[in-house]
Amino acid sequence: LLPILRETFVNHTEQQKSASPYVRSTIITAIKFTIVDQPQHIDAILKSYIKDFLNGLEDKDIDVRRVALVMFNSGS
Repeated sequence: LLPILRETFVNHTEQQKSASPYVRSTIITAIKFTIVDQPQHIDAILKSYIKDFLNGLEDKDIDVRRVALVMFNSGS
């Protein structure tokens, strides 16, 4: 599921003018909930994709940037 979320997020990020910011926010929120304190097998996959999701910090929509910042803080 993570590769599909990444692909959808990247596609919606590239088409920001026509794509819904709600989709981008929802995907980032879903990723936030994959980040937990204990090591998980998904961590290796997430590590290779996280930079794409952190691009949400530079989104034109303030709500997408806010959600990306919350995700970033929960991963620290």
